[in-house]
This record gives sequence, C-alpha cells and structure tokens, in this order.
Amino acid sequence: MVLAFDAAHVLFPTGNARLSTIVAVSAFVALAIMRRSWLPVAGCLAWLFGFEAAFNTTVLALGRPAPLDALHYVPYLAIGIVVPFVLARRGVRPDWYLLAAAVVVWLIWVASGFHVNEHSMVGFDPLAEAFNEGTKTLWAAAYFLPLWKALQAKPSGARATP
Repeated sequence: MVLAFDAAHVLFPTGNARLSTIVAVSAFVALAIMRRSWLPVAGCLAWLFGFEAAFNTTVLALGRPAPLDALHYVPYLAIGIVVPFVLARRGVRPDWYLLAAAVVVWLIWVASGFHVNEHSMVGFDPLAEAFNEGTKTLWAAAYFLPLWKALQAKPSGARATP
C-alpha cells in the first residue's frame, strides 16, 4: 500500500483548516478537559475568532474581497471582541508581549503584500505562509500560556470556577 502526501495534505489535512489551527484548538480543548474548566475554550474562541475577524478586517481594508460574508464576519468580530473581556473579568489576560509580537509579524505580513495561500496551493508563497503561521501561533500562545499558568495553580481535581 502506498500513501501519497503532498504539501496541501500536510498544511490543510481537513481540506480547509490549517494543521496549526487544528493543533492549537486541540491544545485548548485538552487543557479544558484536563483542568475541568471552560476558560481554555473561551480562550480558544477569543484567539480564533479574534484572529479571523482581524484577518477579514485587514483583507477589507486592503480592498480585497473578504473570505467571510457579513453573516459570518459580524459574529466573528463580536466574539473576538467580547470574549477577551469575559476572560479578563475572570482574571485571565493574554500575554501582551506575545500579542505585540503577533502584531509586529502581522504588520510585516501586510507590508510584504499580505499574500494568503489558498487550499489549492496555487501560487504558494512560503514566506507568506510563515507570516500567517507566525502571527496565528503567537496570537494563540498569547491566550494559551496565561491559561496554562492560571490553571496550573489549581489542584488537578479541583473544580475550576466558571
């Protein structure tokens, strides 16, 4: 039996979600399950929806057609704005150094032309992929690491406050 993989199957194993997104969501969910807390799920929503809203806002600001229609864009924007405040009220704030690093990489990505690699891999640009992955990973880490630290302070069997 021969299994053939190409870069598209590695980067986009489900056909539309990047492998890094799947891994990050899995890490947030695993932390939520391990610590019996909904806070990592909220952190995942803050990261994922905030990133997607910022991505679509950037695309629109550059005058390109947005990947999301208004029906999806508005909830992404609302969740990406509201959930971080909910987390902050629970004492969980993103790591500002990691968020600042994500913004720097984002700005470099925009300055370089904000090329976005599609699932088809046509016109694939490795540098643009590095900017996309770097920004998304730094943004995810900015939420994940404070949650990890906050939840590590609680005993494993203790019920986390919702």
